[in-house]
Order: sequence, then structure tokens, then C-alpha cells
Amino acid sequence: LVEQQAEQNPAQLAIEMAGKALSYAELNARANRLAHDLLAQGTGPGSRIGICMERSLMLAVSVLAILKTGAAYVPLDPHYPARRIRAMLTDAGVALVLTQTVLRDTLPTDVRTVLLDGCEEPFDGDSAVVQNPPAAGESAYIIFTSGSSGRAKGVEQTHAGLSNLVQWQCRQPGLDRPARTLQFASLSFDVSFQELFTTWAQGGTIVMLDEDERRDFTALTRLLVTARIERLFLPSAALQPLAQAAGEAASELRLRDVVVAGDQLTVSPAVRRLFQALPDARLHN
Repeated sequence: LVEQQAEQNPAQLAIEMAGKALSYAELNARANRLAHDLLAQGTGPGSRIGICMERSLMLAVSVLAILKTGAAYVPLDPHYPARRIRAMLTDAGVALVLTQTVLRDTLPTDVRTVLLDGCEEPFDGDSAVVQNPPAAGESAYIIFTSGSSGRAKGVEQTHAGLSNLVQWQCRQPGLDRPARTLQFASLSFDVSFQELFTTWAQGGTIVMLDEDERRDFTALTRLLVTARIERLFLPSAALQPLAQAAGEAASELRLRDVVVAGDQLTVSPAVRRLFQALPDARLHN
């Protein structure tokens, strides 16, 4: 789906963050180069590759590259305790981890790593599309549960299931056209896959944000305005503080679709005021 967009709309903006951006052609080429390097290191279908990175353009490139190899990606939150990261690496059978220099010390010393710093071109190798795409039944990712009810458990999703999800969502009223979409969810949360791939499948633009903006709803509101965000995925519980933080600035927002999930939606007076200021926006629960 992404490669089709790279072929049909190569110059269209695929992703941006803090003044830096990649077109679909650039996104695809960088992911191809990284994928070829990962394959040369012995990964491929059946392998599990960890991603332990701060938010960056290369974070998104890494997800796409791993999928191109046929391996599954395993998100490793760099803020997790070392014991939990080691348990996840062992449980998932991770072959190597894509990370950044500043985070290398958060990983066990015996783990193979590939360092991807900033958004610079990590490799100058082959940018051709990787042949032999992964089979429908191959795992695309392994995401671990929170462990709040005991030991964290890794959950696998296949390319077939996720492709069906993406294509189904892209047919839903209001979600069936390209949009500037905020990448809000942590990579350790499955909605991050929807944010990335429903946007890319339609030729829209992903807008990355840093962790400070993600945790500060006033800063988040400013970003929604300045980055002209049209589509937003949120946990239901986050809609209320966003609506309160937006206040009078709500009329400056360009939101067309707000998709909430995760727990029961409460339509509070603040939420009602938010959508009264956005008469053309849809709330998808």
C-alpha cells in the first residue's frame, strides 16, 4: 500500500516533524535501504526486530523497513525498566534492536544493535523495492500488554489482519480521503499502526510530535493549529483534557475527524463545546 503511493504520488509529503519532512519517494527509498541492510544481517520472515527509539522521522522509517523484510517489529519503550526490556527481548526472541546512541545504555550489553540517529540517511545502499514481500500469515508486529494484571504478554498481529483493518478503515465515511494525521500514540500502543498506515495508504501526511507536546495538552492544541491537523486518534480519556485545553482556540482547529477508543466515551460539556466550534468535524467512537 505504501509502495503504491510512492509510485503514484512520489512528491507528496508522507511525514514531517519539526520542520523536517520526507516525500513518499524519500520515505520508501530510506525504508528500502534500511530493509536491505537488515536482510544482509540475517533477518527476514520469522525474525523479530526491536525498536527502541525516541520520536523521530527514523522511527517511522524503521517500522516500514522492518515490515518490508518480512520480520516483525517489537516496540521497546526506552522509559521501561531494564528488567522489563530484557524480559520482552527474551520472550519475543528479538534478533537485533534498532536504536539511537543516547539510548544504547538502556539495552542489555549483549544485544545486537543498529544505531539510527536523527533523520539522516542511515545507509547508502540499494534503494530498490525489496522483492519477495511478506506472506499474509507472517507476523507484522509483537506488542506487549501493560502487565497490570500480571506478567506482560506479547500479542502478535499478522500482515493479513492489519491490511484488512487498514483497508476497512479507509472505506469508512469521513475517513475515506487523505488527511494530515497526528502520530500521537506510543509505538507500544497498537493504534500507532493505524495512524501510520491508514494515512500512508491514502496518500496523506503523518505529523510526528515530541514527547513534551504529547504530554502537554496546551502545547498539543498549539501543534494541532500550526500543523493544520485534520485527523486525530486519541484514547477516549484524553478527549476531555484536550477539549478543556482547546478552549477558545477550538475555532482555529482544522480537525475533520477525531477517532477515540480504548474505554467508554464521556461526552462532557467541554467535549460538546469543542465540537460546536467544529461543526464540520466527525467524532468516531
